Amino acid sequence: MLRHLSERWHGSHGEMYNFARDSAAFAPSGSPLSALTQAARAEHFRQRVSIEGPTAVGLTYHWTHEVAVQALHTTMRDWIANRNGIEYAQDVADLNTLLHGLVFGGLRDQAREVSRQLGDRPTRVPWSYSGDPESLFDHWRAQLSQ
Repeated sequence: MLRHLSERWHGSHGEMYNFARDSAAFAPSGSPLSALTQAARAEHFRQRVSIEGPTAVGLTYHWTHEVAVQALHTTMRDWIANRNGIEYAQDVADLNTLLHGLVFGGLRDQAREVSRQLGDRPTRVPWSYSGDPESLFDHWRAQLSQ
């Protein structure tokens, strides 16, 4: 649904963010739906880079903007702090999306926790939106293990 509502497909960034925020707000505690806000932010970043280039105005604040950082804190509180120990297949992709947002948002302590839970299980998306996915994942995994 998030993809369908994105600007790249049939909607707009606003519709995509609204869906992600609403889904996260009404998700039960411990639900990975909280990570939809990070998936929306990653898609927005990908779209801006593809259209405007990597030096687009304001893109340097995409991950560190107050709204982005608040959404990351909310996901940590609502999902990660309340995970029940059962891992589902989609959790790997969702943890990668959250970890990507955390490292680019500068939240290293929270990123360390997510990296620990994720282990060595990278996904191409969203890491490929910011460069070579394997190199970026390996770089951040090494940085966070120090």
